[in-house]
Amino acid sequence: MKPKNAVMSGSWWICRVMGTQKLIRVIEIYGLPLLPIIFLQSERLMLLCLLVDGRHPELPIDQEAFNWLREAGVPLQIVVTKVDKLNSKERQQNMRFIKENFPCEAPAIPYSSLKHTGRELLLKRINQVIVGVDE
Repeated sequence: MKPKNAVMSGSWWICRVMGTQKLIRVIEIYGLPLLPIIFLQSERLMLLCLLVDGRHPELPIDQEAFNWLREAGVPLQIVVTKVDKLNSKERQQNMRFIKENFPCEAPAIPYSSLKHTGRELLLKRINQVIVGVDE
């Protein structure tokens, strides 16, 4: 059965678990022991995409979520949202900031749901991790 609000592509699904604010709130209320149940005990978790607003990459809540997920060993892909709302100079500065402050195995992917910027790159990355192909 397909989860509500899930996107399916061949042999994998994308499903939004929770927003960063909700993730941090769960940590505040229940502490860190609850999150390993959600993320780490899933044998099927192969990649978690952490969405960072490209207009505000310096938000402490995103850095907290990133730090906790990295410390917990969760496989991460940073997806930088709303890049269509930035001019070229802002985009370069913010992507540099993200590269320095959100280091991951693969480079951050700039994404715009409005203009579909980065869509193919994100799908390629997911396929590389989950299916093992570059399509």
